[in-house]
Amino acid sequence: MTPIYCLISSLFALLRSKDEENNYNAKEYFDFLFHPYIKNLKLSDNAEETRKLIQELYREFILTKKRKINLMEVEKIIIHNDLKEIHNKTLIPFKDISALKDITNKISSFIEYIKTNSTAYMHPYWNFFPDIIIEKLSEIANSELKNIRFKNTNDYFDLIENYISSSTYPFTGSPVSGLQAIGFLESRNLKFEKVFFLDCNDAVFPNIFKEDPILPHIVRGKIGLPDYKDRLNLYSFYFENLIYGAKKAFIFYIDTKGTGISPLANKLKWSIEKSGEKLKESFSFSSMNFSTKPLEPIEKTNEIKLFLQNFEFSHTIISEYLSCQIRFYYSNILKIKEINNIDDEMDKRQIGEIVHKILELYFKEKLKTGFSNYDLEKTNILRIAKEILSEYFPSYNKEGDEYLIYAQILRRIEDFISFHFSQDKDVEILDCETKENFLFPYSQNLKIKFTSRADRIDRIKGEIVICDYKTSSKPAMPNKNIEKIDFNEDIIKWGKTIGSLQLPIYSIAFSNRFNKKSYEINGSIILLGKKNIEKTMLFKDNDERKEKMDLYQKILSKILEDILNSPKFKPPEDDSQCQNCPYITICGKNV
Repeated sequence: MTPIYCLISSLFALLRSKDEENNYNAKEYFDFLFHPYIKNLKLSDNAEETRKLIQELYREFILTKKRKINLMEVEKIIIHNDLKEIHNKTLIPFKDISALKDITNKISSFIEYIKTNSTAYMHPYWNFFPDIIIEKLSEIANSELKNIRFKNTNDYFDLIENYISSSTYPFTGSPVSGLQAIGFLESRNLKFEKVFFLDCNDAVFPNIFKEDPILPHIVRGKIGLPDYKDRLNLYSFYFENLIYGAKKAFIFYIDTKGTGISPLANKLKWSIEKSGEKLKESFSFSSMNFSTKPLEPIEKTNEIKLFLQNFEFSHTIISEYLSCQIRFYYSNILKIKEINNIDDEMDKRQIGEIVHKILELYFKEKLKTGFSNYDLEKTNILRIAKEILSEYFPSYNKEGDEYLIYAQILRRIEDFISFHFSQDKDVEILDCETKENFLFPYSQNLKIKFTSRADRIDRIKGEIVICDYKTSSKPAMPNKNIEKIDFNEDIIKWGKTIGSLQLPIYSIAFSNRFNKKSYEINGSIILLGKKNIEKTMLFKDNDERKEKMDLYQKILSKILEDILNSPKFKPPEDDSQCQNCPYITICGKNV
């Protein structure tokens, strides 16, 4: 497929995504903008400025967390005349389509705009392909179908896309003597001393489709038009003439479980063997090794160690180091961050963000007003939930995946308020989404910076409890057998056995705010992802809190000692964390 055809397909995909409120699918919108012919428009006499504009718009839009785009709203994110021109020249014309001729003329104008304002003309074959498509569009515009009007706008796109996809451009021979590389149909009525026929596979040659979306082959036969059988016979005739007309012919194909030799070549082979002639067959097996070198440890230079002494840690960063030191290095030392993508489907992380935002706004409201009865609070929290969901689902309708996610979140919020009134009715809410920084006493001369953010701070029967919501079904807690850790082993081994230090770090972080010892601050995980919502506490009633907290702080000190003083960042022993790691293509670890 040519780039101009891919651009038109991208345009059609974007136009198909438009809903009744003129919102477009965000992923399709940016796929269109990032097409080389669009992002290289010379709107300010400089294609680089257009690329910067689109990149900046993408970064800003990602922050909105939306999956739908309205052109008027997006023009307010970045106010720039070039962005308005892109919309006015490429998308706005297709807002209203009166007939088939109208849309073909608009597509032709779109292509002419790209020809005039893009760097596409610098491509050596550019001038041929747009003209072919414009010619095909002109055929439709001047045909008997030109005044046809469809009720469904997408039918225009389907018809045009199918029609121009059947267009071909002759691959003429160059040079005219010696070795010539030409297309199959350009070999008609020509004879060669040697023919090298490449990619003669059943899925490639002949490239004939049995189904015609405009005129089915049954209809074609009845009105006297050639169908796919006629085209197949024509290809067979040209192929035999080409091979028989050469002194030597070499046919290349791939023989695998999924594909084999073309039926036309197979037919020719059988015919030659039937006449008593022998064909010479040879197979080439190419051995390729795409494996990478084993992942080597990365040295911690003095500059890195000094940097780490002044680094601000969190429980997430500590967990990242224990999971994979190499990932820690890429993320926090080299500052290589994963680019957020716009996905058609909402993932678990985005669902978690929505739920956290709903609960944050609800409990912040309760800090001012206090709690009322169950029915009123259920109404309040569902009102807030719908307001937040409307930001993520601006064109929500009761169908498809959006409906399922929308309904599931509302149901879970309803379950949460029932859980709260059954188990936390007497809880006093002190704060929500609050950040706390502290210095961890690593040694007499060095204190390490930490930061923590609590989803909620409660007072339960006089006890301070730092609360964290989890949309998963497993609590992030220290392991039960954590006291059996053997610190003489490498941290790669014992680091996997400690579980999570999130709640102990929270207890340390918020102890100063409330003027208490760290073991006097409890923590809780509310598991929203469980079938029945549950709360798990850091400290139970009969726990030896001081001894446990001393052990947690000792473990944290050991981890920091390894981070600050070990000579190298080491790769993990197993690949369990590698499959979904954003840095796997950088580190080259095989999984």
